[in-house]
Amino acid sequence: MTAVLLYQDYVHNNGVLRARLAARFGAGRVRAVDAAEIAAGVLTGAALLVMPGGADLYYCEKLDGAGNAAIRAFVERGGGYLGICAGAYYGCAALEWAKGQDAPIMGPRELAFYKGTAAGPV
Repeated sequence: MTAVLLYQDYVHNNGVLRARLAARFGAGRVRAVDAAEIAAGVLTGAALLVMPGGADLYYCEKLDGAGNAAIRAFVERGGGYLGICAGAYYGCAALEWAKGQDAPIMGPRELAFYKGTAAGPV
């Protein structure tokens, strides 16, 4: 059984993260997954979904709708969600990134594990 699924849809430099997860959980128990796999049910049987850093707008683009519904159901059934940087912001109800600066990223987020607004950069 795969214990840990590492979300990866766009090109990310997650080699170090994947290596550390494999060292902790075992190389055969960690694998990368994309939004289509999440929507198709790949989370069933996993223990942990890791949402890495990057840009959460890409997560919204790929996961809003069926992907987020699958993630929410997975967590409600007892699965773990580990959000790192953008993955943590993504789990909030709203985001205010660089508010008042040249290129802010702001708006609601569908997953909304935390009902508040995440403000950054921290």
